[in-house]
Amino acid sequence: MNIPKAKAYIETRVLVAPMDYPGQLHIWCGIICHIKNGNSSGILEQILHVVPMIGSLHVLAQKPKSYKINLILKIVSQGWSQVRSIIV
Repeated sequence: MNIPKAKAYIETRVLVAPMDYPGQLHIWCGIICHIKNGNSSGILEQILHVVPMIGSLHVLAQKPKSYKINLILKIVSQGWSQVRSIIV
């Protein structure tokens, strides 16, 4: 976080990060560690602005039907449009 523009960006915004891979565990651990130990954890406070989530397509069958994918994307898009102004 030594880049001033990146630091300012993440301090004023919430980043939703879809993560369907094993590395997402490290972000969750960092968030929990910072919440429990505060600044003494050595983890930057900006990690609290990252919201990791498992993507919707992760829970579907290995070869989901296209209408299911379109339905999920439509629902997510409409939900985001309702909460976007509050989050931003």
